[in-house]
Amino acid sequence: MARLFNLRPHVDPESEARLNYSAIARAKQPKGHRVTLLRIGAEHAQVFAGDGIEPETTLSLQIGARRIARDCLRHTPPTETDLEAAIAAIEDELATAWPLLQQPSILYTTDAAIGEIALLAGAGSGAEIVLARDAVEQTFEGLVSAALGIRPGFRQAFSDEGDFAATLIILREFLHHMQFESIVVRK
Repeated sequence: MARLFNLRPHVDPESEARLNYSAIARAKQPKGHRVTLLRIGAEHAQVFAGDGIEPETTLSLQIGARRIARDCLRHTPPTETDLEAAIAAIEDELATAWPLLQQPSILYTTDAAIGEIALLAGAGSGAEIVLARDAVEQTFEGLVSAALGIRPGFRQAFSDEGDFAATLIILREFLHHMQFESIVVRK
């Protein structure tokens, strides 16, 4: 039976991400470790970081999944040229964030799309999944293989107008350039 109305008041994505950051910081923060929350939205990626229940650093990066798909990933699956354009755009934006995120931290997300990447990467399922950077890299290699026509069966995972592929590329570049070994996917 379909729900006719939403019992939960509308919360904008940034406010919801901020609430998620606070909940994670309150429940999961090991002593002496910072928490960083990554949220990849349609037009922006947001990053909240700190060592308390309120973030000390809040960033809005111009690298949302739909934006990268629209601006860079012109083919399904993306071509090698599309991938290079997406990576360059993401790297340029991440260069501005690097000075603000240099402190060691545990990276979290509550994004459903990153949860799907974790499943595709074979990281398992559950309320919390640790998705290693190496697993993200292997999944990205699958995307590259699909782009080159080597693994045509892998194409199906990337057939949603590029948003999923863009999320994967953003995640890969974020983990690599911000030097995170993994991301904890929290449902």
